Amino acid sequence: TEEQAISNLKNLLLTRKGERYLMPNFGTDIYDTLFENNTEDLPVILRDSISADIAFWLPYIIIKDLTITQNSKYESEPIGHMLQISLTVQASSKGANIPITILVTPSTITIV
Repeated sequence: TEEQAISNLKNLLLTRKGERYLMPNFGTDIYDTLFENNTEDLPVILRDSISADIAFWLPYIIIKDLTITQNSKYESEPIGHMLQISLTVQASSKGANIPITILVTPSTITIV
């Protein structure tokens, strides 16, 4: 069902690679971005990584849009301290577009 597919996607997104016993490649690299330099290249690398992980583990999920934006606490800073990952997905070719937003801060990852 669509509800189960979205639950599976959230599980994949919040699982760190290497966290699952006997499935070391299951998950994403989102947690690793907490400790990477927040440069202008990071969103591109993360977008490619998330797309590949979803395509491999959940091939029935269709990514309609995947946007990663960097936000700054202070407008004068060119590179921010937070990433916002916005996904619009479909669980099947006839399913509804479902938006998912993930906030990555230096201490937490939250699905909104």
